[in-house]
Amino acid sequence: MVTDNKLADVILPEMTPVLRELIDLGRDRNWISYEELNTALPDSMVDPVRIDELLVLAERLGIRCIDQVEVDRSGHETFQPPLQTDLKFKRDDPKKASKTPRMRIDEEACEEESETVFEDPEDRMAEPEILDDAEAEAAIQDAIAEQGAKRIDDPIRMYLTQMGTIPLLTREEEIRLAKKIETTRIIFRRRVLESDYAAQQAVNILQQVDDGQLPFDRTMRISTAEDNAKEKVARRIPFNLVTIRHLLEAN
Repeated sequence: MVTDNKLADVILPEMTPVLRELIDLGRDRNWISYEELNTALPDSMVDPVRIDELLVLAERLGIRCIDQVEVDRSGHETFQPPLQTDLKFKRDDPKKASKTPRMRIDEEACEEESETVFEDPEDRMAEPEILDDAEAEAAIQDAIAEQGAKRIDDPIRMYLTQMGTIPLLTREEEIRLAKKIETTRIIFRRRVLESDYAAQQAVNILQQVDDGQLPFDRTMRISTAEDNAKEKVARRIPFNLVTIRHLLEAN
């Protein structure tokens, strides 16, 4: 009989130290958040089979997966490891509480600035005044407020002006969001198929595809990396339908 202490080693022998630390913490407090799971997952485990194994492990250990909204509402402290990825890039500074919004671009101001004539040649070589963080933030907010007070009738210019206030994603944020989208899609698909009603609807769709009532290409989403993937999946459908119907009856 496998004990709980060795269960993680049996199910996920290649678990990273950060992920193992998260599982141990989840056992102590009986929950982990999806945000923590997304951060602690290495790139090699962003896979439907591996994530399914991890969720099964969490259930067997009595660990409940909760949303970040519930964590924020309850005021719990979260596990905050560095993002687990094999890609090399400059990491974000976790001590930076907020981002400085980009200042809106005013086309009229740019035109006026381009037409400015320097009376003193030394002005061209003069270095710009260096502002501290508080002064820079105040200057940006004043510019945004000044632009917001003006009426803009051109919808394209309005759109570009509004987009100019949204900060760009950093490299770490892009990777974090990409992993979050993929892991959330896998977990969502698993949760949906846990419902017998949803599973039965999936069986009905597969049956219609097998009977030719629904087009295969528009209904099925398969990997194109494997050779003859469409033919292989089509051959499996009749046999898999028998197995799925048997499991639904057992439920």
